[in-house]
Amino acid sequence: MVDMGVDGFRFDVINFLMHDRRLRNNPRRPDGAPLPAGGHPDIEFFHFVNTYNIGQPETYDALRTIRGLLDGYEARTSLAEISCAEDALAEAGKAVGDDRLHLSYNSSLVTEEPLSAQHMRCILEQAEELINRGGICWTAGTHDFPRLASRWHEYLLHNENFDQDAFNFMVAVLLISLPGACCLYQGDELGLPEAELLYEDMRDPFGLRHYPDFLGRDGCRTPLPWQSGQPHFGFTQADKPWLPVHSGHEILSINIQEQLPESLLNRYRRLIHWRRDQAALVNSMRIKVLPSERGILAYVRGSEDEQQLLFVLNMTEKRSRVALDTLPEGEPVAAITDPDTRLIAGELEVGAYGFWVARLPQA
Repeated sequence: MVDMGVDGFRFDVINFLMHDRRLRNNPRRPDGAPLPAGGHPDIEFFHFVNTYNIGQPETYDALRTIRGLLDGYEARTSLAEISCAEDALAEAGKAVGDDRLHLSYNSSLVTEEPLSAQHMRCILEQAEELINRGGICWTAGTHDFPRLASRWHEYLLHNENFDQDAFNFMVAVLLISLPGACCLYQGDELGLPEAELLYEDMRDPFGLRHYPDFLGRDGCRTPLPWQSGQPHFGFTQADKPWLPVHSGHEILSINIQEQLPESLLNRYRRLIHWRRDQAALVNSMRIKVLPSERGILAYVRGSEDEQQLLFVLNMTEKRSRVALDTLPEGEPVAAITDPDTRLIAGELEVGAYGFWVARLPQA
C-alpha cells in the first residue's frame, strides 16, 4: 500500500493489539469508580478495570517495526487510536515517539458531562508531557461515541437559550487551536444530531446485545446527507444502504448548507483554511493557559519570535465578561472572532459558547 502512494495509516484501537500472556482476568471496577473517557455504565465491558486486556508493553514494542517500515519512505505518517484506556492521555503517550507512531488520538474530550473550562484546564495539565513531546491528536467525536450535537443534550437543552450551532463551533475552535493535530468526525461539521433507529435497522453488536439500555453506535454512523430531496439524500444509488438515513438530517444536507454563508459547514471551512496560515498553530506546540473567570478558558498559542494568538472561549450557556487588563493586549482577528463578542468599557463580553481571538504583537 505504501508503495502505491498511500500517505499513511490509522491503526484502530492499537492499545488492544495484544493481551496479557497469562490470560489473567481484569479486576471488577469498584462502585463509583470513574469510567474510561467515553465509557458507558450499562455496558458490561466497563464493569471491569481494563488492566490485562489492553495497553500491554508488548503492544508498544511492536510499533517499532511499523515505524521502521514507514521511515523508509518520504513523508509518510501513522495515527494511533487509543480507546477504553483508564488514562487516555497517558496511554496515548505510550504509542508515539521517534521509534513508535507519529500521532495518537484519544478520547479525553469525550466525556459524560459537557466540557467545562475547569475540565479543559485539567486535561491540558495532564497532557503537558505529551504536548511537549509532540504526537498528540485531539478529537471530540468518532464513530464509537454519540454525535457531538447530541452528546450532552440532557445537560444543555434545559436552557431555552441554548444555541447548538454556537456550541458546536466553539468546540471546533477549541479543537483547531489546541497544540498538535486534530480529527473532525464526518457529520460534526454539518451539526448532525444522533440518529434514532428502529431495532430492526440496527447493526452494531453492542447495541443489539444491550438494547434498550444502550442503543449502540449506529446512531452516529448513518449516511451523510448530501442532497436534500434525493433518495437516501444522495448518499447512494443502492436500493437500501447499510444503515438508513435519518429524516431529521435532511435540513442539514450539504447542498443546503453550501448555499448559506453562515452555515456551520461554511464556518468550519473558513476556520480550517484560516488555521493553515497561522504559524502559531502549525509551527508551534507551545500553549500557555491564563488565569481567567469561572467558565472562561483563555490561552496563548505560539512563540514570541514568530506568532502568538490569544484565544478566549466562553464554555457556558450564559454571556460572560472578562476584564481586558487580565488579558494580553492584542489585535482582534476579525476573520475568525465570534461576531457576538464585543468590547464594552474595558471589558470583553463573550456570548454564550462564544469566543474571541486576537493576534499579539511580536517581541
